[in-house]
Amino acid sequence: MKLRNIILGLSFLGVSAAAQAQELNIYSGFSPNGDGTNETWVIENLESQPEHHLLVFNRNGQTVWETSRYANNWDGTDQNSQQPLPAGTYYYLLKVGQDTRTGVVTILR
Repeated sequence: MKLRNIILGLSFLGVSAAAQAQELNIYSGFSPNGDGTNETWVIENLESQPEHHLLVFNRNGQTVWETSRYANNWDGTDQNSQQPLPAGTYYYLLKVGQDTRTGVVTILR
């Protein structure tokens, strides 16, 4: 009887944890043009995932942005040169825990 209660308790905890986890919503683009709208790249609910690492690459495979604490603050600036990147498509790799997501993000100017 005790083992059954432990198993039921673990199942309940698993459901509870899954219910609390929020799905990430990764926006496909942004427009850092100074108009006050869509100035940074947004990944909704990433703050609920403390263990993450984000890399953004240009078409040549060079890293233009990298962080382990993304706070929806990338405004299309090259992290190395501190210069605005040109409009275009960039590629990201986002590792969240054991999960890795890849995709594209477009900068519109």
